[in-house]
Amino acid sequence: MRASGVKWDLRKVDRYECYDELDWDIHWATEGDCLARYYVRVAEMRESVKILRQALAGLPGGPYENLEALRIAEGPKSKWNDFEYQFAGKKIAPTFKIPEGEHYVRLESGKGELGVFIQGNNNIFPCASRFARQILIICKCCRTF
Repeated sequence: MRASGVKWDLRKVDRYECYDELDWDIHWATEGDCLARYYVRVAEMRESVKILRQALAGLPGGPYENLEALRIAEGPKSKWNDFEYQFAGKKIAPTFKIPEGEHYVRLESGKGELGVFIQGNNNIFPCASRFARQILIICKCCRTF
């Protein structure tokens, strides 16, 4: 859509995560052909590098530990191979209850908007879930013209 003259990006529209704290632009073109899509995609990749550099510059400094690197560097007799440290680097998947009702969330993905619809029943498993791409954005853009 950005290659067809629509200047739309959910990271700017919904202002989620920390994207509104970073300096970045929406790249778009008006030609609407494959070459325009290519140019927009290349410009978006360059803009992603710009976003990453700003995000890395904003990370706080200080000491950190990479337990896996220590384990590999010390070899098979490392204390990090002991049973008590076996699961230190493994994270348990988060579980949360999905409230009863219907829920829709949209986010920006590599190829445009990704919509996720979940129907919950106050359990950790959804009753139904569906994924849709670019359906909502087309409807919204048609209303604005």
